[in-house]
Amino acid sequence: MTKIFIVGVVTLCCCIDPYNPSTISGNVNFLVVEAFLNATENTCSVKLSRTIPLEGSGIQHEPGATIILQDETGAQFPLIEETAGAYVIENLTLSENGKYTLKIATQDGEQYESDAVAIYKAAVIDSITWHETRNGVAIDVNAHGNASNTGYYYWKFSETWAYNSAFNSVLVPIGDTVKLRDFDDPNEAIYRCYMSENSSSILVGSSDKLEEDIIQQFNLITVPWTSPKTLLKYSILVEQRTIDLKAYEYWQQLKKNTEKLGTIFDPLPFLPLSNMRCVSSPNKITLGYFNASETSQERIFISPADIDVPDGTFPVTGYENCLTIVKLFGEGFDSYIPVQFEVTNVGGFAVPIGYQVSIPRCVDCRILGGTSVKPDFWE
Repeated sequence: MTKIFIVGVVTLCCCIDPYNPSTISGNVNFLVVEAFLNATENTCSVKLSRTIPLEGSGIQHEPGATIILQDETGAQFPLIEETAGAYVIENLTLSENGKYTLKIATQDGEQYESDAVAIYKAAVIDSITWHETRNGVAIDVNAHGNASNTGYYYWKFSETWAYNSAFNSVLVPIGDTVKLRDFDDPNEAIYRCYMSENSSSILVGSSDKLEEDIIQQFNLITVPWTSPKTLLKYSILVEQRTIDLKAYEYWQQLKKNTEKLGTIFDPLPFLPLSNMRCVSSPNKITLGYFNASETSQERIFISPADIDVPDGTFPVTGYENCLTIVKLFGEGFDSYIPVQFEVTNVGGFAVPIGYQVSIPRCVDCRILGGTSVKPDFWE
């Protein structure tokens, strides 16, 4: 019996063929619109892209479109393309009680239009708080609305953190010799950098099932203990928008489609409801959402002294394998960067004989993607 059972299992396993959905090879070149009218900053920004097949990668931006913001009176305000697929207009004069429509013409001749959207009042961010968890530092938002708010919220954030390279070079190579590094010059001060990263997850919340329009400890992100973000100083700027029920449902659907797929127990993907449509080809699928709102922002800082890192936890910095070697005078630096002088003891005196050097990645913090220019908001 046992042998038969094993053979049966092997037979079943070997008969399983991979299933490739037919939609992978189908036409999935749909326009995706991410648009927001910021009534606090009097700006409108639009990002256009195209969907890609499941086996594809990267973002397919949609450049060369003509985008118009139109108010109820018919007045039109053209957006300018700043980078491929990213359009913006600033210094708008907005009507507090007005409604606005977005009109898009793409290079392929198709015309798209949004529903007319109202500008929602900002709900107040009461505080951004954090607490230590088993997995890391959890950062939460607390907020409340009033009678004019919808009870539906959307958040985005930008993280910034300081970090140091593996070695603090005090020398700048000039041919086969050196000069002392000027730490007041951002081009030479390459030991400390600042990295910024925008939120990538979909963050929406609702108070519609609560007695009061209050959001308490909505988790925005948990910074893992293995992350280097809190090694020196960490900052997060949180932006909060008010959205309506339709926008909330759209983002919820999109969240399920993009963040909760991968097992047999996850929901099947489906097209989220959109307030954008293709008016030139009504049957053409259009994805995305356009909404308008005032915003509120809050920034906090977290220093290493504020947190208690669990014993045995070591952040991964990217500099784990860095080391220095010695280059004697006259040997040249090759592709290395000098860190400091190498000295030897001669008759009780320290006599320079060369340089301690390392590879650029271990010396120049900018190579990991940060900037040596301190942000204006940095404390």
